[in-house]
Amino acid sequence: MRKDLIALLTLLPSIGHPMILEDFQADASGWQYVSDRVMGGVSDGGAQLDREGETVFARLTGQVSTANNGGFIQMRRDLDTALPADSTGLTLTQRGNAEVYYIHLRTKDARRPWQYFQAPFTATADWQDATVNWSAFKPQGGLSG
Repeated sequence: MRKDLIALLTLLPSIGHPMILEDFQADASGWQYVSDRVMGGVSDGGAQLDREGETVFARLTGQVSTANNGGFIQMRRDLDTALPADSTGLTLTQRGNAEVYYIHLRTKDARRPWQYFQAPFTATADWQDATVNWSAFKPQGGLSG
């Protein structure tokens, strides 16, 4: 299945004064593309920075295949910034193909690569904010919530 997600990843804690975690205006070199090929899968794609006028955004595209026990493409980045204690979630400005996508967050408690907190959002055809509250993130891979 083809996956196209265009995201202006301006992640914002959802309460108080917004804290921009990524707007791709500065150095976005910390982002990396990863697919299920790291585990023997056959999905293929890529992530790149793109521009429309003054807007810079990340574009994640590819063919996702569940063949050979695969099934994902992703872009990821380590975040060294602590989130404000009073934040209630993240907001990302996105557009895509009306498919469901997932945000994965790893905390210091995630000791194994398959441990993370996951929350879904649906990509919209036009630029739109998708706000995901912390309560939507569910533990995966043996983590407790």
